[in-house]
Amino acid sequence: MELSNVQDTAESVTVIAYSTTGTKLFERTVSLNAKGTSHFIVEEYVPGEKGLVVVKSNSLNSVFANLMQYKRRNNGGIYYLYAVPLVPPIGNSLAGSYNTWIGHQNNLLIANFGSSNESVVINMTRLTGEKLINAENAIVPSHGLNVLNLNEREAANNYGLVKVDSTSNHSIAAWVVRETI
Repeated sequence: MELSNVQDTAESVTVIAYSTTGTKLFERTVSLNAKGTSHFIVEEYVPGEKGLVVVKSNSLNSVFANLMQYKRRNNGGIYYLYAVPLVPPIGNSLAGSYNTWIGHQNNLLIANFGSSNESVVINMTRLTGEKLINAENAIVPSHGLNVLNLNEREAANNYGLVKVDSTSNHSIAAWVVRETI
């Protein structure tokens, strides 16, 4: 995780990680210097886990963060690398594209930042207009994360749009993450 403070004064930040089921895995306080950046390896605290990370600062609009994900080759080279920005859960209709060309693995990540379970509706539409997922309901646990393998719903060499709708504002965030496999 990379945390950065954009203010001219120091900032204390609380980082909390939850499992996919919403169980708190760790809580850590990080002190950031003015205009400073800190890195730490989340994997050391939660080996092999997927989940949700919440960052709380003392000041509004003071911190930004990215979760870096990478896989190494046997020779130490990088097989893939991407960043998932930490974003506030805003809105109730979220959309992103998927792409199964050139061997991309596509996972839909749906995070619930709220203190109660959230119901979402998922739609997946190929560029041709064909519905692959049509209004499928899912429950995302409080402080949890659902991971949906989109490649299980789509053939190779296609692309389209995934949409997640929630009944409440400011609790759900969603991303489509593509990895070359």
